[in-house]
Amino acid sequence: MLSLGSSGDTPGDDDFEDGQFEIELVDGCALFKGLGKRTEVLLTHGDSIDKVPDGFRVVATSGDITAAIESVERKMYGVQFH
Repeated sequence: MLSLGSSGDTPGDDDFEDGQFEIELVDGCALFKGLGKRTEVLLTHGDSIDKVPDGFRVVATSGDITAAIESVERKMYGVQFH
């Protein structure tokens, strides 16, 4: 929803992830401060972000899938995991 409302592109995807997966975290994201480079999360989605919205950057991935984005200037974060 955050991506769609902020000039991003979020099509439905055939690569549906359902279950516990390890995601890689990018250094410098306040949302993940204190966590290591990787953490295990519950992913249950079939959407993906093909184009990150203007002013956002990818801060977590699961393979080739974007798992989280942030906009430091707006203090906004979007995650696709529980």
